[in-house]
Amino acid sequence: MDQNLIFQNILHHITVDFNGIVLSSNDTLFKVNLGSNINDFHPIFISSIPQLLSQEEKIMAYPGLNITQNSTQVFCDITIKKEVNFISIIFFNFTSAYISKQQATQSRNEKEIKRQLGNKKS
Repeated sequence: MDQNLIFQNILHHITVDFNGIVLSSNDTLFKVNLGSNINDFHPIFISSIPQLLSQEEKIMAYPGLNITQNSTQVFCDITIKKEVNFISIIFFNFTSAYISKQQATQSRNEKEIKRQLGNKKS
């Protein structure tokens, strides 16, 4: 199977210049306007871009974020990487896995509560 098809709906890639201006976006998960400032997309970038530019480390990672844009909610990991002439931002969409795990946890919790309530009646 083609690797591009596997990751087609999982990866969202944005490039920005060192001032946070969006240069490109594949718009897989969200619509991101070219020429807009990435700080307007989500507040996490207000501090992360300057921090990345001021440190020797070239990569920052933010696991398990809940991002909502225009009523689209995505649970994802974000990796921000400083390149030579731009900054690369990659969103890894884990929404399906998160929802599945959340539902399983909720079901397990409900069963445990019912079990405990049943034991109190005895």
